[in-house]
Parts: sequence; structure tokens; C-alpha cells
Amino acid sequence: MQMPDAKTPLKIGTRGSPLALAQAHETRARLMAAHGLPEGAFESVRAYFVLMAAVFVLGIPAGPISSTCSATNRLDLLRVADFLRCMRRRRDYLLGAVEIAPVLARIGEELTTHKDTEDEIERCVDEHGNVRADASEELVRLSSRADTLERRARDVARLTLVGDRVVVEQERGGRDVRRECNRQWVRVEVDRERWTREPRLVLRSGRDALRFGETVPASERMALARTIRGMLGAR
Repeated sequence: MQMPDAKTPLKIGTRGSPLALAQAHETRARLMAAHGLPEGAFESVRAYFVLMAAVFVLGIPAGPISSTCSATNRLDLLRVADFLRCMRRRRDYLLGAVEIAPVLARIGEELTTHKDTEDEIERCVDEHGNVRADASEELVRLSSRADTLERRARDVARLTLVGDRVVVEQERGGRDVRRECNRQWVRVEVDRERWTREPRLVLRSGRDALRFGETVPASERMALARTIRGMLGAR
């Protein structure tokens, strides 16, 4: 990578506001310190006016792009990607016309393309302005977590007393389980998960064992066990 110098300075774009200028100066100072570069290796460019020059000189449609464009607004990011794509195509067009329009070709040489930024925006934001679920590793994990929570939100566990019968109905992960047993034979036991050591409720009747209350927070399962024992009159 060629380092900038006085002949080929690095252009730092800014809108020209006091805050933007201060940020540009801070960026320049840090780059100078990190790479041992002279002040002449940098050039401050007011990006908005460069954009307007591209619009009027090259005929590029600015559309909704403005100096107040937000870097965090997803639709604005799409507009930035559209502008970068348009600039890249315009540059290729001008450079291809060097024999018939050398002046315009020289203007094309001054245009900077950012294909990596363009591709990254399109990778993260779809055409409707929605952030893609796989835009980052964090979003992939959050999306997976949201799917899990949504499935769990549909899980249902019911325990009903019908005379001397205990009816247990559970819906978990799209599977329905229904058990009936004699009330006098039902025992409510609490043990611990092997790894998490969280309380786990088990309804036993003879040799049959059925886990119950998995949708209830672990901190509330002991209270649930006491409630069920009270309903059953069990010890």
C-alpha cells in the first residue's frame, strides 16, 4: 500500500461544520502520529460540495442524498451505496473515453471508488432497508435466540384434575404429549440439572416419569412444585 505524500495526499472528507472539521483534524493528527506522516500528506475535502460538483459537472442524479445524511439510517446507507455505485460506473465510463474525451478522462481519474464499502452496505442491508439477519455474528446469534424464544413462547403445559384422574398436557417444539394417571399415585419430585444445577420438576406415577414446568423460570419451579403438591394433597 502506497502511503500518501504531498503529491498524492489522502483526502479526508468533511461536511464543513465545526464538529466535522474538529473530527477531521483529530483523524489527521492520529494518522500522522501512527504512520509518521507530514501534515502535507493530507487534504481536507468538504464532501458535500464534492458531491454537488459531481452532480452538476458529471450529471450524476443526487436524488435523496443530502448533507444531513445519517450514517446509521438504513435507507440513507442504501442511498450511499447507490451513489458509490453510480460514481464507480461513471468513473469507468470516463476512463474508457480517454481517446475521444481526454479532459473528461482526467476528471474520471480524480474520482474515488469504494467498492468494498458499497458491497458491505449491500451485504448488511436489503433492498427494503431492513438489516439482514446474517449481517454480523452478533445478529446471527440474536436471530437464533429470537427463534428459540418464539418457539418457547408457543410451548404450553397444563395440569388438570378430573375427579380422581390427573391429566397432564404439554406442547413443546410442535409435539403434543398427554398423560393421565391416578391422583393417589402421583408424586411431585424436584431434582437438579446435571450441568446447570437448576431445579427440575418430575411427575412420577409408578414407573412412569414426566418432566413438567420446563417453560417456567427456574427460580419459580420450587413454588410450582409446592402448588401442585397442594392441589394433589401429596406429601
